[in-house]
Amino acid sequence: MSLNKKLFTVSNLNRDTEEDINNDITVTFPDGIFSGKIDSIDLKHLYIDYDYELLGSSNNQLTITYPARGTPVNITIDLDSINETIRTDDELVLIIADAINTTLGLNNVFQVYYDNVVFYRKDIYRDSSRLISNFTIFTANNVAFNLDFSNKFSIGPLLGFGNDIYEDNFIFKGGNIPSLGAYNSIRVINSAYNTFKTYDQYVDTACKLMLYDSDNQKIPNKIDARDTTISLPIANGYIYSIGQFIKYLETSMNEYKDEFTPEADFKISFDYTTYKFTIENTTGARFGIGFRFNNSIYNNYGSLHRELGFNKTEYLYVTSITSIQSAAIFDRVYNNDYILICSDLIKNNFDEQLMVLGSSGSYSGYESLFTIPITEIENYSFTPIHKEDYRTRINASLFAKKYSESLKSSKKVNFYLKSSTGRHIKMNAQWSINIMINYSN
Repeated sequence: MSLNKKLFTVSNLNRDTEEDINNDITVTFPDGIFSGKIDSIDLKHLYIDYDYELLGSSNNQLTITYPARGTPVNITIDLDSINETIRTDDELVLIIADAINTTLGLNNVFQVYYDNVVFYRKDIYRDSSRLISNFTIFTANNVAFNLDFSNKFSIGPLLGFGNDIYEDNFIFKGGNIPSLGAYNSIRVINSAYNTFKTYDQYVDTACKLMLYDSDNQKIPNKIDARDTTISLPIANGYIYSIGQFIKYLETSMNEYKDEFTPEADFKISFDYTTYKFTIENTTGARFGIGFRFNNSIYNNYGSLHRELGFNKTEYLYVTSITSIQSAAIFDRVYNNDYILICSDLIKNNFDEQLMVLGSSGSYSGYESLFTIPITEIENYSFTPIHKEDYRTRINASLFAKKYSESLKSSKKVNFYLKSSTGRHIKMNAQWSINIMINYSN
């Protein structure tokens, strides 16, 4: 039995960029175009020009059943009421709680909060602790309710709840996920600059590196000898831009300029294409930087190596040094994200749906046809190298049945994009796919 093929281009080129803020594309397949039974679909090419948004039109809904209302109530976060981009977890939880209470007509009954997950101080993964959070939704009056995140536009995956339904409790806690605030900010905790608390280097995050002089000798910190050399002057706050980050770090390094001969003048630049930093001493004096504190791989005590794109080691006797890998900063903080090409074309073809499993038993279910690592999208384009990995069987789908069994219902098909992290995919220009539908005679 041979396969016949038909090639289709699906594109949102004609969308209204002012009114159409989703990334959906709905098309109608003509009657009688397949002269056999539909077997599978191949991805031939993807074009996409996009940005991430923490919250957008594709991930702003949840459904709550609360006894006072009796029936399920859909909660939609009003994006028009958000005057600027949500940049931190603190801002997000307030917006979600307000949307729930306002829609249900309640006065602060529903509360939302988050915790940063802190690993043991000698855990090798402690340096990524600030990147992990979990969210909790509860009622202050301890009244039980139901939470439903099964909607296509659910906020559940973004909060670590997946697409689960949670029933008959007054408190629900999501699984561990990358900190949402890290996509838009750098959270800095620096006990050395907090005059109201006892100095505790174990809680520091994203503020430190060691600086070595031209003889490879570690330069002591001017404020506290127990600290590393560079300690960003923020007790507890956020950095919101790369320019701001560079200014803090550059100023902090140049506070030690007289430790070098000739006197140092540090300049820091950033390549927005490679996402790499370059640290240069323009006077030519040798210097070194280090991120392995106390000669241990197990502690970091606030190391900046991830934010700057370096390994947890020392780099000595240089006049200029560039990041070893892309800096884990802002939208690159979580590089293992995927673009999911989804469609209700696969409906009823349950064995082909993508299940993304999370911690604490949560899962996100997607009508995913194809899953593409963002690292493989170059110059707005992706073409599969291993074509067998981008073929999906759809012979059991409702779409296939409409043709194979000559069903008379409409053959409208919806395509849309999701991200595995749960963030909204915002279109800058357009996206389009070339797909091949295979059918047998």
